Amino acid sequence: MFCTGCGAEIPEGSKFCTACGKPVEAGGTSNEENAAEGEARASLGPKDAELHAPLEPKDGEQEGSAANDGHEAPATRYADATNGVDHTVVMPHVGTPTDGGQVDPYAAPVPQKRSHAGVIVAVVCAVVAVAVAVGVFVFLGSDSSDGGGNMVINAIKGEPEPVGVPFEVDIPNYDPDDGSLVPVQVTGTDCDDNDVDEIQYVDEDGEGLSLLPGSYELSVAASPFGEGGALYAYPDDKVTLDIEEDGSVSMSGAFPLEFKLADALDVTDDDIQRAYDCAVDGGCDSKDQADDLKSAAEKWRDDAVEEENRRAQEEETRRRAEQEEAAYRVTSNYYEFTVPVYWRGRVTWTQSGNTTNIYSSAYPSRKVCSIEIEPASSTLNMGDIGGGICYHVDNGSQRVVVRMTNYAYLISYYASLNSSDPSTYYSMDEARELVDLQSMGSYSYDTMLSTYKSTSGRSGTLGQPTSIMGDTMADCITLR
Repeated sequence: MFCTGCGAEIPEGSKFCTACGKPVEAGGTSNEENAAEGEARASLGPKDAELHAPLEPKDGEQEGSAANDGHEAPATRYADATNGVDHTVVMPHVGTPTDGGQVDPYAAPVPQKRSHAGVIVAVVCAVVAVAVAVGVFVFLGSDSSDGGGNMVINAIKGEPEPVGVPFEVDIPNYDPDDGSLVPVQVTGTDCDDNDVDEIQYVDEDGEGLSLLPGSYELSVAASPFGEGGALYAYPDDKVTLDIEEDGSVSMSGAFPLEFKLADALDVTDDDIQRAYDCAVDGGCDSKDQADDLKSAAEKWRDDAVEEENRRAQEEETRRRAEQEEAAYRVTSNYYEFTVPVYWRGRVTWTQSGNTTNIYSSAYPSRKVCSIEIEPASSTLNMGDIGGGICYHVDNGSQRVVVRMTNYAYLISYYASLNSSDPSTYYSMDEARELVDLQSMGSYSYDTMLSTYKSTSGRSGTLGQPTSIMGDTMADCITLR
């Protein structure tokens, strides 16, 4: 007999098909009937025979096992020979054949392998998404100075992003390429209630600050380095800054903040150190650049200090000279007389009204000269080689005259007389000091005495001290 399900030949009296496991209907199908069915199949064309033939099990699928979930029987499809209609017969589960080829109707169905293709695709997509996010973060984080990497991560996590904040500054002759960026002290609280206390840096356009939403105070942390290491004086003002969650910014303060070139003499070591620390922290491209700027700043300051010391010394010298001039200045109603430098420390003077008498400090009784006032209309008596007026000047109504005794001639004359009159006696030291003072060091008494003796007092050289005194007084007397 044959199975009505798959057409396989089965032993007479079988209850189940040993090939497909289908229960054999009562009465079965006789060999004669099956033979007739075989002849009918043979009469079909090739194509109809193919459609009418039972389906073969798929690769990896056990004949008689459950198709999808292990609970449905395999289906047999055959073609109706008369009208070509496809009929599908669902076979109930009838158990699993044993090793001996017999079907155990009570055995559990063979479990089928589930497909994991969907899970694999989901995992691959997740890995690709993470790789893309990390790649963007690394790219922006390494090539952007405004926290681009963090912005990507924040965007992925749904967190607030940093906001660029302008901090306007006005700095004369400032170029950060020749110095360092401006350090800005930031204190406050961000939107996550985190305390913020840090330094950020801005350029000459005030760009560089990047902060999360929050409330802050901004101030200049230190002077930037300018060209040649110069430092700047900057305002101590604090600026209040509020950044909303939507990125809107409100600031209070006078902008731009005005910087001025600092006076190098006012710059301290602490000022330079603060500027250097900020330059190393982020105000410069490298520590070497910050080191160079610090050295330049110290030289800039030290050169200014050295120049100031030199100027101060010159000023002190001038002040002392003025004080000395004042100490050697004699003033009357009609003239001002400044004691010649050659005489200073070697003469003294007395003043009575408009008359000034000048004496040798070493020999106080010996008068060097006198300065007097007389009417400009009076007769001018110049004197002779032994003494008289060596200089005179008038203002139209009054005349200033300088009278002197020509010691070079007079003492030489007394010496030639061998006089015993005490009033005509001068020691050699006295004679030498007086002649030296009146000739401003141009002649000595010994020379004058020798000249007098050799010319019997007729040489014009003996009158030279009078001419020298006249020229000196012209430089030292000023009419008032």
